[in-house]
Amino acid sequence: RTPTHILVDEAHNYLKQTRETPPPVIKAYLEYRKYNAKITIATSNTTIIPPEITQNTTVLITHRLPSITQTKPIIDILLANPQQKPILTETLRTLPTETTLTKTPWQQKPAITQIHPPRTP
Repeated sequence: RTPTHILVDEAHNYLKQTRETPPPVIKAYLEYRKYNAKITIATSNTTIIPPEITQNTTVLITHRLPSITQTKPIIDILLANPQQKPILTETLRTLPTETTLTKTPWQQKPAITQIHPPRTP
């Protein structure tokens, strides 16, 4: 199958769930992988990311999250050692501009990455 990449920007607008029906983004996130689809979800509101998505996330890239409430769903994905929670929370809250915290299956622990803006001619 030909790989397809789907990007859902401002995903918090599409992740609203009712008791009867999960939002289409959640269903797509869980089902489309078998069709070689890769889904990227971008949101500024990490608190609404449902567990169905966080538990099935392979690669995580996050920027600064100023509130402790926003750090919780991300820490749940990243945390291997509960003793690291205070350090990881503070790291997420104080990441500098143009810096990300990244976690992939190929890394033993999250990495801080500096993002350089493109050079203009």
